[in-house]
Amino acid sequence: MLKSYFKTAFRNFYRNGAYSVINVLGLAIGVASFVLVLLYLNYELSYDKWSPGLKSVYRVSMDKDGEIETNTPAPLAALLMNNDPNIEAATMVQNSGDFEVLLTAGDKKIYQKNLMYADSLFLRVLPYKIVEGNAANAMAAPNTILISEEVARKLFGSTDAMGKTITLYGRALMVNAVFAKPDGPSVYNTEAIVRIADNNIHWENFSYQTLLKMKQPVAPDLLDRSLNRVFYNERIKKDSTSLAEYQAKSSRTLLFSERLSAIHNFPVKGASNFKTVSTLMVLATLLLIIGAINFSNLSIAASVRRAREVGVRKVLGSGRWQIVKQFLGEFTLQCLIAFGTGLLLLWPVLSYFKAAFGIGFDLLKATDGAVLGLQLLACFLLVVLISGLYPSFFLSRFSTSKILKGHYSEGAGGNGFRNVLIVLQFVFSAFFVIASLGIKKQMDFMQSKDKGFSGSQVMRIQVLQKTGEEGFENVRNRLLSVPGVEYVAKTTNMPGAPFLDTMSLGFKFEGKEVRLGVVKISSDFFDALQIPLVTGRKFDERPDDQHTRNIILNETAARKLGAGNVIGKLIYFPYEDSLPARIVGVIKDYNVSDYANAVVPLTYSINNEIGPYRWGGGLVLKLKGNDLRSTIRAVEQEWKSIEPENPIRYSFIDDDFQKLFQTYIRTQNVILFFTIVAVVIALVGLFALISFVAKSRAKEISIRKVLGASAARISVMLSLGFLKLVLIGTIVAIPVGWLAISKWLETFVYKASVGWELFLGAALILVMVSLIVLAIQTLRAAASDPVRALRSE
Repeated sequence: MLKSYFKTAFRNFYRNGAYSVINVLGLAIGVASFVLVLLYLNYELSYDKWSPGLKSVYRVSMDKDGEIETNTPAPLAALLMNNDPNIEAATMVQNSGDFEVLLTAGDKKIYQKNLMYADSLFLRVLPYKIVEGNAANAMAAPNTILISEEVARKLFGSTDAMGKTITLYGRALMVNAVFAKPDGPSVYNTEAIVRIADNNIHWENFSYQTLLKMKQPVAPDLLDRSLNRVFYNERIKKDSTSLAEYQAKSSRTLLFSERLSAIHNFPVKGASNFKTVSTLMVLATLLLIIGAINFSNLSIAASVRRAREVGVRKVLGSGRWQIVKQFLGEFTLQCLIAFGTGLLLLWPVLSYFKAAFGIGFDLLKATDGAVLGLQLLACFLLVVLISGLYPSFFLSRFSTSKILKGHYSEGAGGNGFRNVLIVLQFVFSAFFVIASLGIKKQMDFMQSKDKGFSGSQVMRIQVLQKTGEEGFENVRNRLLSVPGVEYVAKTTNMPGAPFLDTMSLGFKFEGKEVRLGVVKISSDFFDALQIPLVTGRKFDERPDDQHTRNIILNETAARKLGAGNVIGKLIYFPYEDSLPARIVGVIKDYNVSDYANAVVPLTYSINNEIGPYRWGGGLVLKLKGNDLRSTIRAVEQEWKSIEPENPIRYSFIDDDFQKLFQTYIRTQNVILFFTIVAVVIALVGLFALISFVAKSRAKEISIRKVLGASAARISVMLSLGFLKLVLIGTIVAIPVGWLAISKWLETFVYKASVGWELFLGAALILVMVSLIVLAIQTLRAAASDPVRALRSE
């Protein structure tokens, strides 16, 4: 019996080759898209789960009067560990991220990102596997460095690097261990770990983050109570005020913790990629459902060809359940073929997807094999249920007497359910079109919006600290002598940089404290980027400007002071009560990052004579003229004598700024792909359905033609019902699409407006392409020879 079922299934698959291929491919594309995003979701959820010990690791951050700071004072880790018995180890870390630093070993020089600075307890908190050296004393001594196997091969040709020397910023570091990179992704992904010096550990140093390893996992809110008790008693308490009373004040500093495994997807501060992943997962699921619905709909429409077979089987004694099992088995086989085809389609796009989303790990290894197997099995069963269950029951319920008399139309029930599925398909398709158009509108808005500065022909150069500080004037004069260089300036807040210093300080202004950011620049910075002046003046060479006695605000900072005209008024840096700075100008707000974040209130000053020390920026060169290549070559040649040990590293600010949009561009491209696939599946399904309907009504069409009906009238008759279903699906999708786009736009401070034209455009796109498909197939049916259809009568 089972063998007979398989023979029947393969015979019918072969007999209906074109429609079977349409069925399988539509479902396969949905499966491939869904599994691809499923792998990506698993990868995102695997952050910092590469070691069981990480379940007890937490990051400690500060809440200063409602402003979140992930950077904490350097001594905080030691303070907490020494006063909380539940803390096993604590470390302070600083990660360079995508910022590349020069590592030199002999004649070998490489620029390397993901450099970590940490203290001696780092490996007790983050248990990197040491493959060469001793983990117990790997970070015991200053002036040592731990490198990954990959960096060891880059610098030394092998992993045999113990005891060798690497130079970083002129400092000789001895390789004390080589470590293997974790098997999974981490927010503290690193290629080299430098042991920090002990002479810069003070409470005004906010350059590090604090990580704790607890003796056992604990809920973050319970941990926060313990940490704040220690911090308050040891650092803040000055009188009899209790911790509860202090926490109730409007001005207070509190600590809070986050599980390390939660930081990437659910951070308290900063952007989370999980929203993007979850959105893609929802859309991929919709695409899978569209493929399954298309499969089910075509199966129902094709049921007319199997109706006589059902009748014969029932006459020969088959019960309804046997017929259900037979057809469900056939559909399961087709789903299995579609599933296998989908996995084959997935394979060639994996490498492209990984490159597009910056994934450095094998997506197939990011999830436990058993878990992935269960996920795929659940996906397969879901597809079978959606696409095969109803058609199987639908085919089994045909009336034997009616079938054998030649009456085997689908009936009102079949047509009604089929129409519901068509509407549902086009609801999802219209939703994809609306989402794609909405994202495109926001992308066009971001790329055309005035940033507040001109990055055209502005070159950014990465420099050493000594070059940008005491050697700046000499470097500036030398670069200005290069033909084609108009301005040379420096800044610690480079527009378009992937990482920005967002720490704010409590300035004193007219007797109250106001938190503002601090940016150090040189006199020509505003001119180099053509940043407009709102009121007052810009910096020049007068001593008060050059020695941090005068500052300039941006518009947001001026509004925050709330003092009307702020020009000429005094403001005090923290801990500088005797040395005020005078506000001499207000410049126009400008964006230094993408439009998901608001412009923050900033103060601009020159040098570091008053206020906290700031460095970590670079030089900006405004170039002029049309022969940029010659100017760049001349700058490169001059740089060889400025920093002879460091090859020049430069980019253009316009390009840097464009890179900030890459996440949105990737999302836009993926959703555009999903949109095209969803619409194509829906249209192919519509094409096949109208073909089935035309064949089932072939005699009716022929009689109408004999009685004088034109091809156009017959085409309208066949198309009108389907076109109504397309319109209904589109109309239903409009409020859902509007809600989804509005919700997505809430993540942007600066956003495009969503108007009726977006939804009208989506409706016109779907209606027009549907009309084309319907017209092609119905006109073909209307042009058929009526003699052939009526010959059997």
